Amino acid sequence: MKNIKLTVQYDGSKFYGWQKLNDLPSVQLDIERAVERMVRQKVKINGAGRTDKGVHAKGQVCNFVVDSDISANKFLLGVNHYTSDSIVIVKSEEVDMDFHARFSAKSKTYEYVLCNKYYMEPWFNDYKGHRKYNLDYDLLLKSADLLIGKHDFTSFVNDLPSDVNPIRTIDDIDIRREDDDIIFTFKAESFLRNMVRILVGSMVDVARGKKNIVWLKNALENKDRQSAGITIEPSGLYLMKIEY
Repeated sequence: MKNIKLTVQYDGSKFYGWQKLNDLPSVQLDIERAVERMVRQKVKINGAGRTDKGVHAKGQVCNFVVDSDISANKFLLGVNHYTSDSIVIVKSEEVDMDFHARFSAKSKTYEYVLCNKYYMEPWFNDYKGHRKYNLDYDLLLKSADLLIGKHDFTSFVNDLPSDVNPIRTIDDIDIRREDDDIIFTFKAESFLRNMVRILVGSMVDVARGKKNIVWLKNALENKDRQSAGITIEPSGLYLMKIEY
């Protein structure tokens, strides 16, 4: 038996998310089928993060345990051969049997790319968010300062299961401008479902003057999804890096 760890990039606009959903196109299903074609046996692919429909990855990680003599390098070549062109395996390695892509992770980094000009070129529709109104950069930074640290993020999650702890610690939020884009970078041990997209949507509401910092502070304290902003579109979100 061996445990294979893959580092994966994918175009999320071509899938219904990472996680298998019946026979709908998913990254997990595509990789599982590719591995199974190579080893002629059923495998279970464990992903580090369950990205939603339309969300991309530049550094997703997954692993699978398999009874095979195939080397890690051959899995790199074979999985790339059998998967969709919208998925690329950039690294394959054999790891200890106790490694698990999700449970062994120490931190995750996401980026959200927001085009901030009156119009956005149509070829970016699947790869960036878009807000045409002016955003106050200083207010974005103040919003980030408020959200960094350990908090109950109930207001910033959709469909919170009763058995999931809403307390998370955001280690860092970096916001930078690149030409007409504003890029938000979030680093934490783990995130709740849609958490980054709701945080960005709420911060944008403050930066455009629709809401204020006190509203954001209250949203954090109220622990009520209706207190926070919208879930911004998935097209601008990228899973960048998993650290172990």
